[in-house]
Order: sequence, then C-alpha cells, then structure tokens
Amino acid sequence: MAWISNLFKYNISQRENMIPLRLELDNLVYYMKIQKYRYLDKIDLTMDIEHDDNILSTKIPKLTLQPIIENAIYHGLEPKLGKGTIKIRVCRTGDVLCITILDDGVGMDEETLIQTKKHLCGQAPEPIYAKGPSHGIALYNANRRIQQCFGCNYGISIYSTKMVGTRVELTFPYRKELDGNESALA
Repeated sequence: MAWISNLFKYNISQRENMIPLRLELDNLVYYMKIQKYRYLDKIDLTMDIEHDDNILSTKIPKLTLQPIIENAIYHGLEPKLGKGTIKIRVCRTGDVLCITILDDGVGMDEETLIQTKKHLCGQAPEPIYAKGPSHGIALYNANRRIQQCFGCNYGISIYSTKMVGTRVELTFPYRKELDGNESALA
C-alpha cells in the first residue's frame, strides 16, 4: 500500500508547477492501482513510450494527465459493460512531445463531441458542465494550463466515436534538459 502514500506525496509535496514527464507517469501508475482496486480489475492501463532518453525528462504542467485518465474512466469505461483499457502513447515528432490517451469505452455522440471541442477552445456560449454531467471541464482546465505555459500552438485535441472510444491528444514542446534548471528545445 506504499503506492497510496506515493500518490498523496506527489499531489501535495511537489511545489513546482512544471515536473518531468517521468513523475507524472509514475503518479498515473499509483492512481491506476487505486482505480483497479476500486473497479475490481475492470480497467487496464498500458503505456507505450518512445525510446528516447530525454522524453521522460521533458517537463509538463503537474497533474495534467490524471484528470484526463479520470475522465476516461468515469465517462468512457465505467458505463461500459465488461473490461476496458486505457492506452497511453508517448512519442516525439520533431520538437513536439505528443501524449495520446486512448480508451475503448462508450465514446461520445457527435453533439457531445462538438460541444466538448467548443468548450475546450473556450467557444461554447455556456460551459457544457453546467447542463449536466461535467463533460469538458478537466479537458478545458488542462488545455488552458498547457497553453498558458507554452502558447496556443500546444494543447489538447479530442476525437471520439460512440461505442468505440475516445482519443485525447496532448502536445507540448519537446525540451531537452541541459542541467538542473536549464532546458533547450531539441
């Protein structure tokens, strides 16, 4: 049960807003252990991380991925009959770090997807979560934090098909760590 204490330590002890991707992924592993226990092993998590020594050192905003995984569980996998899977893929394309989170849950209908995308970009006239279940607030907050840190060229894109699943793509600048506090674009 040390993983529970590790999850709490991560959430309260790291004072920095930007943390290495490695720590964010470690936190997700602890978080998923709790969810697997909660859902009686109904949910699996797989990670596919490109082999590049610097990818895991790239800094991203703290607690960016957990709310998206939480959304995948709550909105996608919890209502699904049977077992579900969340896949995380991490790769670099040029000077962009791409993190893709896929779930094989119930997906979204076209109208919900359109409204979620509008809300994600701040174009929805009224937050979608005010009308019912909170679709989009975690995505909106994570996207806003990414763009505040790195600019509007980075952020979140979402794709979904009803009864197939949802794919959330996050982009960040790929930064190669030079030493403790310095970083440079690759």
